[in-house]
Amino acid sequence: MSELLQKEQEQTSVIEGREDVLSWKTMILFFLSFFGMSFAVGFIFGIIGGVTNNEGIMNIFEGYMGLLFDALMFVAVLFLFKKVRVFLKGSFDKKAIYKGKTYLYIILAIFVTFVMQFLSFRVIGFENPEAQGKVMGLQGAQSTLDFVLIGLAVILVSPIKEELLFRGVLHRFLEKKYHFYVGLIVSSILFGLAHFSYPVNGAVIGIITVVLYRLTQSLYTSIFYHVIWNAFVFITILLS
Repeated sequence: MSELLQKEQEQTSVIEGREDVLSWKTMILFFLSFFGMSFAVGFIFGIIGGVTNNEGIMNIFEGYMGLLFDALMFVAVLFLFKKVRVFLKGSFDKKAIYKGKTYLYIILAIFVTFVMQFLSFRVIGFENPEAQGKVMGLQGAQSTLDFVLIGLAVILVSPIKEELLFRGVLHRFLEKKYHFYVGLIVSSILFGLAHFSYPVNGAVIGIITVVLYRLTQSLYTSIFYHVIWNAFVFITILLS
């Protein structure tokens, strides 16, 4: 009886292990749905804005509104793909929250990011720091509500969406399918390209967040770091 129970547990573990790895078919459909839905909705709004000559509708995908729209599309597609949701659950380990070394990693990551961006922006002049402000849409902010929405999009919504997408889904998929370094390189490069105004610094942040996840095996860590860093950048640009 005990042997039968043991075999059943072993079979269950094998099945759970298989279910934890997404197939290429699921991944391709997920990303095609994400980009396809974003393009379709954007195209429809673009037509409406053009026909009605409404600049507000035509500019809805720029700045913080674009960030919020992108996150909304991601949540919508995530809702449609149960396998991806289940896969993402495996990237959250609450134990990391209660470990002191987790916060030491975050502090070190913030320090490294600050040094890298200081060298890139101020010393070498490789990329333009003003690009970050343009992406946020701070230049077009006219009211307190605008600043609140920009802060919400930049500090909270966008970091969570990006960590779920690039680290939780893309990196972990490639790591499990192939190797840690495959996930690290591909996800970081794509993350940098997604931040086309400052791709090198974007890729560096991509590497740092992957390393944080690797060290703690929890997306909570990379999300905390990403939120803190974006808050620092937002406040710095706001006060400058």
